[in-house]
Amino acid sequence: MISPRLNLNQLPVERAVETVIDVPEDFSAQLAAEYLSKVTARCVLVTACGTKRLAGLITVSDLKKLSIAKTAGDMATRKIVAIGLDATIGDAVLLMRGDNSLRRELNLLPVTTADGDALGVVTRAGIDRLSSQLRETSSGGGLSYA
Repeated sequence: MISPRLNLNQLPVERAVETVIDVPEDFSAQLAAEYLSKVTARCVLVTACGTKRLAGLITVSDLKKLSIAKTAGDMATRKIVAIGLDATIGDAVLLMRGDNSLRRELNLLPVTTADGDALGVVTRAGIDRLSSQLRETSSGGGLSYA
Protein backbone atom coordinates (compact mmCIF):
# COMPACT_ATOMS: atom_id res chain seq x y z
CA MET A 1 0.00 0.00 0.00
CA ILE A 2 1.25 3.44 -0.90
CA SER A 3 1.40 6.00 1.87
CA PRO A 4 -1.40 8.61 1.84
CA ARG A 5 1.10 11.46 1.28
CA LEU A 6 3.49 10.40 -1.44
CA ASN A 7 6.71 12.21 -2.27
CA LEU A 8 8.24 11.43 -5.68
CA ASN A 9 11.73 11.91 -4.23
CA GLN A 10 11.18 8.63 -2.39
CA LEU A 11 10.17 6.56 -5.42
CA PRO A 12 12.92 4.74 -7.31
CA VAL A 13 13.30 5.71 -10.97
CA GLU A 14 12.96 2.05 -11.90
CA ARG A 15 9.19 2.43 -11.31
CA ALA A 16 9.00 4.61 -14.45
CA VAL A 17 11.55 2.92 -16.74
CA GLU A 18 10.22 2.13 -20.22
CA THR A 19 11.89 -0.51 -22.34
CA VAL A 20 13.08 0.79 -25.69
CA ILE A 21 15.00 -0.60 -28.62
CA ASP A 22 18.76 -0.42 -28.42
CA VAL A 23 21.07 -0.92 -31.36
CA PRO A 24 24.86 -1.11 -31.67
CA GLU A 25 26.78 1.86 -33.08
CA ASP A 26 27.51 0.00 -36.33
CA PHE A 27 23.81 -0.76 -36.96
CA SER A 28 22.27 0.61 -40.16
CA ALA A 29 21.14 4.24 -39.78
CA GLN A 30 18.19 3.55 -42.08
CA LEU A 31 16.96 0.61 -39.96
CA ALA A 32 17.46 2.60 -36.75
CA ALA A 33 15.27 5.36 -38.23
CA GLU A 34 12.60 2.77 -39.08
CA TYR A 35 12.73 1.44 -35.51
CA LEU A 36 12.34 4.97 -34.20
CA SER A 37 9.02 5.32 -35.99
CA LYS A 38 7.68 2.23 -34.22
CA VAL A 39 8.41 2.97 -30.56
CA THR A 40 6.20 4.97 -28.21
CA ALA A 41 9.09 6.58 -26.32
CA ARG A 42 10.26 8.06 -29.65
CA CYS A 43 13.91 7.17 -29.16
CA VAL A 44 16.42 4.44 -29.87
CA LEU A 45 19.37 3.92 -27.57
CA VAL A 46 22.75 3.37 -29.23
CA THR A 47 25.22 1.09 -27.49
CA ALA A 48 28.94 0.53 -27.95
CA CYS A 49 29.57 -2.39 -30.30
CA GLY A 50 29.69 -5.73 -28.52
CA THR A 51 28.40 -4.28 -25.23
CA LYS A 52 25.28 -2.75 -23.71
CA ARG A 53 27.19 0.42 -22.69
CA LEU A 54 25.22 3.53 -23.62
CA ALA A 55 26.99 5.43 -26.42
CA GLY A 56 24.24 7.74 -27.68
CA LEU A 57 20.60 8.36 -28.37
CA ILE A 58 18.57 8.77 -31.54
CA THR A 59 15.43 10.91 -31.44
CA VAL A 60 13.25 12.46 -34.12
CA SER A 61 15.53 15.52 -34.23
CA ASP A 62 18.44 13.26 -35.26
CA LEU A 63 16.63 12.16 -38.42
CA LYS A 64 17.98 15.24 -40.22
CA LYS A 65 21.36 13.44 -40.22
CA LEU A 66 19.91 10.37 -41.96
CA SER A 67 20.94 11.45 -45.47
CA ILE A 68 24.63 11.51 -44.51
CA ALA A 69 24.69 8.85 -41.77
CA LYS A 70 25.60 5.27 -42.59
CA THR A 71 25.38 3.89 -39.05
CA ALA A 72 23.32 4.50 -35.95
CA GLY A 73 26.48 5.82 -34.33
CA ASP A 74 26.83 8.44 -37.09
CA MET A 75 23.26 9.61 -36.51
CA ALA A 76 23.17 9.49 -32.70
CA THR A 77 23.40 12.42 -30.35
CA ARG A 78 26.44 11.78 -28.18
CA LYS A 79 26.06 14.57 -25.61
CA ILE A 80 23.33 13.08 -23.48
CA VAL A 81 22.21 13.16 -19.89
CA ALA A 82 21.50 9.75 -18.38
CA ILE A 83 20.24 8.72 -14.97
CA GLY A 84 21.23 5.72 -12.89
CA LEU A 85 18.80 3.03 -11.83
CA ASP A 86 19.47 3.90 -8.18
CA ALA A 87 18.11 7.46 -8.60
CA THR A 88 14.64 8.63 -7.64
CA ILE A 89 11.78 10.02 -9.71
CA GLY A 90 12.51 13.36 -8.04
CA ASP A 91 16.09 13.22 -9.38
CA ALA A 92 14.73 12.56 -12.88
CA VAL A 93 12.32 15.49 -12.62
CA LEU A 94 15.15 17.84 -11.65
CA LEU A 95 17.29 16.69 -14.57
CA MET A 96 14.37 17.04 -16.98
CA ARG A 97 13.64 20.55 -15.71
CA GLY A 98 17.12 21.64 -16.82
CA ASP A 99 19.29 20.98 -13.76
CA ASN A 100 21.76 19.00 -15.89
CA SER A 101 25.07 19.34 -17.73
CA LEU A 102 23.32 20.49 -20.93
CA ARG A 103 21.45 23.21 -19.02
CA ARG A 104 18.23 22.64 -20.91
CA GLU A 105 14.92 20.90 -20.41
CA LEU A 106 14.70 17.29 -21.51
CA ASN A 107 11.72 15.10 -22.38
CA LEU A 108 13.45 11.82 -21.65
CA LEU A 109 16.45 10.36 -19.89
CA PRO A 110 18.24 7.13 -20.72
CA VAL A 111 18.50 4.91 -17.64
CA THR A 112 21.74 3.02 -17.04
CA THR A 113 23.25 0.56 -14.62
CA ALA A 114 26.15 1.63 -12.40
CA ASP A 115 28.45 0.33 -15.17
CA GLY A 116 26.80 2.50 -17.83
CA ASP A 117 24.81 -0.25 -19.53
CA ALA A 118 21.59 0.90 -21.20
CA LEU A 119 18.37 -0.28 -19.53
CA GLY A 120 15.64 1.92 -20.99
CA VAL A 121 14.33 5.46 -20.64
CA VAL A 122 12.28 7.60 -18.30
CA THR A 123 9.99 10.08 -20.04
CA ARG A 124 7.97 13.06 -18.83
CA ALA A 125 4.84 11.29 -20.05
CA GLY A 126 5.81 8.13 -18.15
CA ILE A 127 6.33 10.08 -14.92
CA ASP A 128 2.96 11.80 -15.42
CA ARG A 129 1.28 8.40 -15.97
CA LEU A 130 2.91 6.99 -12.84
CA SER A 131 1.85 10.03 -10.83
CA SER A 132 -1.74 9.63 -12.02
CA GLN A 133 -1.77 5.93 -11.18
CA LEU A 134 -0.38 6.59 -7.72
CA ARG A 135 -2.84 9.41 -7.12
CA GLU A 136 -5.69 7.03 -7.93
CA THR A 137 -4.41 4.33 -5.56
CA SER A 138 -3.49 6.57 -2.64
CA SER A 139 -6.21 7.13 -0.09
CA GLY A 140 -6.90 10.83 -0.28
CA GLY A 141 -3.28 11.95 -0.09
CA GLY A 142 -1.43 14.07 -2.54
CA LEU A 143 1.79 13.88 -4.45
CA SER A 144 4.65 16.30 -4.23
CA TYR A 145 7.86 16.81 -6.18
CA ALA A 146 9.61 18.54 -3.28
